[in-house]
Amino acid sequence: MKSELRIKVTSVYRHLVFLIFLVPNSLLGQVSITGSAVVTQNFNGIGNSATAVLPSGFRIGTDYNTATSATTLAYGSSGANAVAGNSSGGVVNWANGVTASSTDRALGFLNSGSFSSPRSIVVAIQNSGSAAITSIAIAFDYEKYRTGMRAFAWTFFHGSSSAPATANASGDQSYAADGANSVVNPPTSISKSFTLNGLNIAPGALYYFRWTLTGNGGSTNGQGLGLDNLSFTATFQESTTPTITVAATTAAFSTTYGTASAPQIFSISGSNLTANLVATAPAGFEVSADGILYASTATFSPTSGSVSGSLRIRLSATAPVIGNYNSNSIVMSSANAASVSITSPASGNFVSPKNVTIEGITGDNKVYDRTTDATFSGTPTYSGLVNGEFFAVIGNTFAEFDTQLVGNSKLILVDGFEAPSSNYVVSQPTLTAVITKRGVSIVGLIINNKPYDGNATASFDSSSAVLDGVIAPDVVSLDLSLATAAFETTNAGTGINVSVSGIELGGADAANYELSEQPNGLKATIGKANQIISFGPLNPKQDNDPDFALTATADSGLAVTYSSSNEAVSTISGDIVSILATGTTTITATQKGNENYNPATAVAQLLIVTSTAKQDQTITFNPLTAATYGDMPFMLQANSSSGLAVNYTSSNSAVATVTGSTLTILAPGTTVITVSQEGDTDFNPATTVQQTLIVNRKDIAVVGVLANSKAYDGTTFASISGGSLAGIVGTDDVSFSGNGTFTDASSGSGKEVVTAFVLGGSDSSKYNLLQTVGLTATITTKELTLAGISIADKQYDGGTAATIIGVLVLNGVVSTDISNVTIDSTAVVATFETANIGSIKEVNVVGYTLSGSASANYFLTQPNLTGNINQRVLSIAGITVEDKVYDGTTTAQFSGLPSLNGIVGSESVSVSGVIELEFQNANAENDKTLTIGGIALVGIDSGNYLIGDLSLTASIFPAILTYNADAATRVFNIANQTFTGTVTGFVNAEDISATSGTLNFVTSASNLSAPGTYPIIGTGLTANNYIFEQNTTNATALTITKADQTISFGTLPAKTTADLPFALTATSSSGLQVTYESTNPNVAVISGNTITIIGSGTTEITASQGGDATLTCGNFG
Repeated sequence: MKSELRIKVTSVYRHLVFLIFLVPNSLLGQVSITGSAVVTQNFNGIGNSATAVLPSGFRIGTDYNTATSATTLAYGSSGANAVAGNSSGGVVNWANGVTASSTDRALGFLNSGSFSSPRSIVVAIQNSGSAAITSIAIAFDYEKYRTGMRAFAWTFFHGSSSAPATANASGDQSYAADGANSVVNPPTSISKSFTLNGLNIAPGALYYFRWTLTGNGGSTNGQGLGLDNLSFTATFQESTTPTITVAATTAAFSTTYGTASAPQIFSISGSNLTANLVATAPAGFEVSADGILYASTATFSPTSGSVSGSLRIRLSATAPVIGNYNSNSIVMSSANAASVSITSPASGNFVSPKNVTIEGITGDNKVYDRTTDATFSGTPTYSGLVNGEFFAVIGNTFAEFDTQLVGNSKLILVDGFEAPSSNYVVSQPTLTAVITKRGVSIVGLIINNKPYDGNATASFDSSSAVLDGVIAPDVVSLDLSLATAAFETTNAGTGINVSVSGIELGGADAANYELSEQPNGLKATIGKANQIISFGPLNPKQDNDPDFALTATADSGLAVTYSSSNEAVSTISGDIVSILATGTTTITATQKGNENYNPATAVAQLLIVTSTAKQDQTITFNPLTAATYGDMPFMLQANSSSGLAVNYTSSNSAVATVTGSTLTILAPGTTVITVSQEGDTDFNPATTVQQTLIVNRKDIAVVGVLANSKAYDGTTFASISGGSLAGIVGTDDVSFSGNGTFTDASSGSGKEVVTAFVLGGSDSSKYNLLQTVGLTATITTKELTLAGISIADKQYDGGTAATIIGVLVLNGVVSTDISNVTIDSTAVVATFETANIGSIKEVNVVGYTLSGSASANYFLTQPNLTGNINQRVLSIAGITVEDKVYDGTTTAQFSGLPSLNGIVGSESVSVSGVIELEFQNANAENDKTLTIGGIALVGIDSGNYLIGDLSLTASIFPAILTYNADAATRVFNIANQTFTGTVTGFVNAEDISATSGTLNFVTSASNLSAPGTYPIIGTGLTANNYIFEQNTTNATALTITKADQTISFGTLPAKTTADLPFALTATSSSGLQVTYESTNPNVAVISGNTITIIGSGTTEITASQGGDATLTCGNFG
């Protein structure tokens, strides 16, 4: 049977909150009641599980802090799993109806078997209002689900302790034994309601209620009882205390330096205020009351003591990047009011650096140099600085084109500009510039002389032509396919100017070059042209033949003149020959030439004026001058005295051949030229004449070669590139190969290189090779690098000095120089790029130098190293840790004001937060070390530091456990019973399981000890964290009482006055002597145990025993 009750909070003060919630060791769940909101708790929401989780705020146990939070059984009043006489005991999720389906639930117990009483339900409430609670009206129902043959009683307690102990009988209820463990369906209900007055539950304080169910003896036949339909109505004290209220749940703040973050808006209010409500922001934050003006404080002015409004909080535009904005508190304060804080989240609050760019520089154009090296000009400035800041641009910059090739608007990549401060990051600029073509000129182009031919066309010899200005190993060649050359006149002469045009560049890299100009200053000679007279042999004449005309012509077209060597035979007039007599005469045709033609070689023809008889003849053939392979063909000059044509033959046609009278040289060597004349009808054959012709080999040279520079390698070898053979005849198969040697192996510029070329090819034997002279090249110094060293990690010290460690190794020395090159590190300096902490920080190393006899041949590259600057460890000073008694926690208390030791210079570093000291464990022990928490380093320079381990120690002394013997009583001469008792003093919800051993209570009294009080002493336990003492009441915990005794005294027979005295025979059970007394001495008197009859009548004889120290008195009458 259920009824719904409302939990109502009544108050004369607005905005107060009353909470019911569960607090196991810390505040966890809660039920919030605000204003007129209605909350009920009838356990209907816990479901039908046997292990149902209790509603927030409810626990099973005597002490809330150690209580449990779930049921162990579920029973209903009907249907399946209904409670029965043999049901097990436990914490029960009671159902009014069927266990699995009923939604009408209650919380309680069934005491049965090992689940004994007492058992308790405890509830915690917290006053979350701003005024004290002065009274609480409570209503609830006790419900019964099973009868039992044991009586039970609910008792109600309340108090501020987590194990409340203040009883209030208004909440008590007794249940008499009523049957044989039968289900009660429907369950019966008893309602309770009462008010707890005189309370003073401060705002934020906890208060507890406990219902304890206790059975009357034994553990079986328990009743099934539950608690249901709780209602609490709280009355709050009217408050005049100035109060500030804030409803605030913050999200993380983030922004970019120079821009304030988006504001977060919070509702704030105050009541009973006597001064302005002021919100104060921590460093890096700013606040505003109107959303317009932001500052480090914002003010709200109260009206009639009340104020409400919206507080806006944001990170300021000047908040530095390295600041700590986590767990920062914005404090609301007003005179006489408790300050209230809005705290930023513990993580996720940050200021990102502002991006700046570089302006004011332009890329410099350059002429192609086969590198990507680039420069720029101008004064660089930062663009994008904020907060009125100005910085000079810093950084070690370098620039390079994206490619080395010629082009317009080519991209220049710039790097090395550094951010002006930690509040910025810099974007490296991207520039453009032009790489123009490199000018080259042609050297070695030779204009060929020519004989006069009537036109200005010139030819040239490019075999020795090379391009001056090409950067090795670029491939650039001359393209002569459209090249032409022309003399400035067609007439013969010397030193005639020749112009050249149409030469282009070719080769894979030609696009990066241009001809500065076509070759100029070239001159050549147009020699006078030779001319040849065509004058055929003259037919023999008879001395009586008529005059005849001569028909010789010059190929120049100039007029030919004639002469007769023997005018006795014939005379000439103009071109008419007159025969005068027999004989021979030489008719010579001549042409003297002019400004363009050389005189023609005279051509003589023999004119024979015959008679009737033959004549002898002789041959004239002078010795031949030695020739050189490659010389032009020339005319042989032999003649016969008869004037008849002579014939020539060569003995070695591989060296020279003769066609007509023209000799052509074919190869070096020796040949014999033979001249003959066969004779004719008028002359006999002439005797042959021989002359030897020697043909020498042609001298040729290599032109256009370059000696290549090299890095020092300890050898004199020099490589040669380029070049061609000049002077090769025709298409002869001739090549050359070979390199050169430097005069010595040491480094230097303009060093002489001696060539060692050799000829190759099938026609190489026809030539003599002249070695090239005048070549020079450079042996550059060889780069050496350092290895085997690194930078030692260091703690931040405010400086940039770095320490080099390791074994220095010099790499790159030529093997022959190893003993002649050493490294000098006496002047080495290593510095970090900045003093701030960081990992893999660049370190600038300078000062390594080379020494030794061969060191001039090398240059040393300083090492590129990195290192780590770790946070500097600060120690906490100024505090003293207090020893404590074991309480099961690691919490430590201290005194004093903390200070930081180890800060570099006057850097801005301080501690923020509340120090929380903890022992490393909770156990009792002397001189224990502690750890620190709850604080953080703040300040502009705090990022370079961390707090180190404490060197503080303190002791945890064992707590005291008290043996509490239960009071015991026995009768004299009875054996001691088993004594019981408890051990109290456990801390932090610990119990006897924190000890070892077996708990015993013993006494020194034996069965024969005299009646009185004796000690019962606890013993048998040990514990690391506790020491044991006896409760002072233990000293008298055992009471031995006197033993009872009885008297056996039979009925006395009737007597007459005549009867003799007789003995009484009463005996005591103790064996002590019995005494007697007569109530009527007129009838009988007693002496000892003898009675004497005095007279008739009636008297009562009483037998008694007065007892002793161990026995009580006894009597029988």
